[in-house]
Amino acid sequence: MTLLLSEDPSKTLVICPDKYGYISRFISGINNHNRFGKKKQNCKCVRYSVNGECRVLLVATRDISKGERLYYD
Repeated sequence: MTLLLSEDPSKTLVICPDKYGYISRFISGINNHNRFGKKKQNCKCVRYSVNGECRVLLVATRDISKGERLYYD
């Protein structure tokens, strides 16, 4: 899951679900090039820095039902 692309590789953020953030295995990206994809979105990623390390917080953008798939853009 790529969250931040940069020409400088040291500033690019990629979350690899098999190494970090096991919950990221359950998150699906949306096709933001069509209007139906955008309607699926129910969460967003917020990046912040803690002691110089990048952290990612997943925030719900609407109520999410138990068992519902998580979709982000």
